[in-house]
Amino acid sequence: MDFRLAPEHPYPAQLDDVETAYRWLLSQGYEPRNIGSTGHSIGGTLAILLVLRLLAKGEPTPGAIVSVSPWTDLTLQNKSVDANEENDKILSRATLEFFRGAWCRTPPSTPPTPGSASPTPT
Repeated sequence: MDFRLAPEHPYPAQLDDVETAYRWLLSQGYEPRNIGSTGHSIGGTLAILLVLRLLAKGEPTPGAIVSVSPWTDLTLQNKSVDANEENDKILSRATLEFFRGAWCRTPPSTPPTPGSASPTPT
């Protein structure tokens, strides 16, 4: 599916679009257990966020999540961001900060806790 893109449409516009697509599938008679939430990169993040949003609302979730290379820590507090700077010339701290700023207006201040799987910006 196509979703609105940042920076013209900051987060949570993309998640709203994903939820709209999910609800459309439900309206067409698909059972949640027969729907997969999938994505790559920021799409992988949205695949997870859709399920977290639905859980927070107490609503049925898709039967599967396939999330390839999601961005799950928008705080950039993980030490590997700086430790890998010499090895990863594409995803430097500066590049990640640029993308984060383009995607969400207010970066999160705390990283997800182990087991929470929550990359939600605050």
